[in-house]
Amino acid sequence: MVPADLIRLGLIPPFLIGLRVILRRRERKVGRTLMLIGMVHALGGILVGWRPLARIFLKGFFGEGDSTLGHMPSRVDQETVFWFLLWGVMAFLLGQAVARLEDLGETLPARLGWGLAAMSLAAIALAPKGGFWWVLLPAYWIVRGSGRREEG
Repeated sequence: MVPADLIRLGLIPPFLIGLRVILRRRERKVGRTLMLIGMVHALGGILVGWRPLARIFLKGFFGEGDSTLGHMPSRVDQETVFWFLLWGVMAFLLGQAVARLEDLGETLPARLGWGLAAMSLAAIALAPKGGFWWVLLPAYWIVRGSGRREEG
């Protein structure tokens, strides 16, 4: 088993503990779950990609996440860790926005849930060992919640 797979396995228990806490609180579960996914994703990116991440900072940071789309093999891992961490931050920010909408009692649009589900399924097809399976949970909650509120 490669180190990335071991780290993936190691991140499952903290994720499940965080998910349990979120579900017990019964408030802002969609937003908080997306924030949890973002945090776990970023943590996994740091644990797996700490060497390229260190090189980014040691080489001056600016421009170090660009491998001109894979044409500079010495920087491909730096570009990969950049995009990996960026997704974690974006998932966290999306979670914050969704949590705020949940606080306000707003109905989340079903298209957001369907979009998350479609993106996740595409990512799962490309990288089945990744964590995109977890994004299907908030996607489901969004779709289910929007349908219930439209009926009521």
